[in-house]
Amino acid sequence: MHLSFSIDKLRIFSLGILLYGCTAVEPSNVSSALFDASPDGDIDITYLGTSSFLIEAFDTTILVDGFITRPGVFRNFLGKIDSDSKKVRNLLNRLEVDDVESVFVSHSHHDHVLDSANIANLYEADLYGSDSTLFIADNYPLTNNQRNLLNDRETIYLANRKLKITAIEASHSPPIPFVNDDKARTIDKTLDLPAKRKHFFAGTPFELLLESGDLSVYIISSAAQNSSLLARPKADILFIATPLFGLFSNSYAEEYVAQAIREIDPELIIPIHWDNFTAPISGKLKTNPFFTPNLRLIKKQALSHDTVYCLLQGLQVLSITRNGHAKCG
Repeated sequence: MHLSFSIDKLRIFSLGILLYGCTAVEPSNVSSALFDASPDGDIDITYLGTSSFLIEAFDTTILVDGFITRPGVFRNFLGKIDSDSKKVRNLLNRLEVDDVESVFVSHSHHDHVLDSANIANLYEADLYGSDSTLFIADNYPLTNNQRNLLNDRETIYLANRKLKITAIEASHSPPIPFVNDDKARTIDKTLDLPAKRKHFFAGTPFELLLESGDLSVYIISSAAQNSSLLARPKADILFIATPLFGLFSNSYAEEYVAQAIREIDPELIIPIHWDNFTAPISGKLKTNPFFTPNLRLIKKQALSHDTVYCLLQGLQVLSITRNGHAKCG
């Protein structure tokens, strides 16, 4: 059998092997923190790796960036990928999730969107995302009421208005050759699944602001500096995407982190999107050398701003009580 590889595929293959051959990162947990603000009730945020979260509050479950299937190296870089309903069900059953009310998608790269529409279908949840996300959702029999186009500065009220999420249009991080060099490209027609990873164009990216009572949580899912004339809103807790070391300039990464902390002014900062997304979700998520230096950068800048730093491992929980106490990990 004759095999031929282009230079592009060899580079992608090499990156895949590098991503696969990495080590588990130790969590850096916070046993107790007290915020000046407090939610209307207890909130649990479970970290599922990359930028995926389960948010449970007021008998309501919300998913951000459904990415549970996590295809392996070879399928991810050389084959076609699709959502695996069995993997989705198994993980959510393990977490004792019986119902999902809403699924929010920050952008339409595969490691943010792959399982999102399938979860909305399996759990009869409402799906919120860009046009690109909704074209991927065409693969599932969602009703018109389940399909919701996000708009900049739009606020969605949930849990009898005890919880609200505001979508803020943002930028994607600088393109990485052969990995996500599709910046500003959108999906303009149904993307039939399974599909190659490179066909999951980002579409319009969003950052998310979650609020309950006078407590706020801000989620940056892509390591992009804020290019808007409007500053990001203040928030008590910041989940921040980790930039890839060596593929972005050191000055870009430093200013991205500094700008986010300066604008949002959080009391607690938690890095996300640092793990090897070709490995299954577990309590021992793996990272790689491309992320480790910038995990240290986020920690250093957080501490220099007197901000509490916490690194969650897979399936660990940030628990916030109605009196403003938080346990991270």
